[in-house]
Amino acid sequence: NFDVRNWRELDEAYAREAGKRYKLYDEADPIWRYRVAARGVDQQFGRLLDGLRELGIANDTVLLFLSDHGEGLGRDGFWVHSVFLWESLVHVPLLLRAPGVAPRVVQDVVSLVDVAPTLTRFMVSDAETEGYQGQDLLEYLVPGHPPRRLPLIMMSTLKEVPVRLGIIAPASPWKLVLPLEGAVPELYDLRAADPD
Repeated sequence: NFDVRNWRELDEAYAREAGKRYKLYDEADPIWRYRVAARGVDQQFGRLLDGLRELGIANDTVLLFLSDHGEGLGRDGFWVHSVFLWESLVHVPLLLRAPGVAPRVVQDVVSLVDVAPTLTRFMVSDAETEGYQGQDLLEYLVPGHPPRRLPLIMMSTLKEVPVRLGIIAPASPWKLVLPLEGAVPELYDLRAADPD
């Protein structure tokens, strides 16, 4: 099972067996199935890495691991992804490993929109990336790298109709969420343990 999205619909026998194998089976935990699905993804990704090593191409392969959104997991009654821009929904994994690039953890707020200019510049060193909205994440390898030039914009929809707009300005610890249905704007401190 390589898809966390359907964690609630996991085959019962598979879910219980995998839950016991991973020591995650706990009927008292309302998200034990989610944990099982996530561990399954971890296991399969590990198999992929092992396969690349066995083939001798691990050091010549660009690896990108990301998610398009998170899940509510019961927050305020929402069990799946929703129309909100909570951190549990928008703070998702983004891991990139590229040949010849030393590992680095970036603490700044970055976005999935940064993937295209990063891979473009990595694969074609003199590539023009001016038209991209994102930023080349490889700039974080350079001491005193330039600051993010554009704000990060997020949008949530309901049945393809925009309902919330989120904005994080460069170098800002704040996330502004504008409910488009006329509710009061929301301001969240991203430095807080639970910003939402």
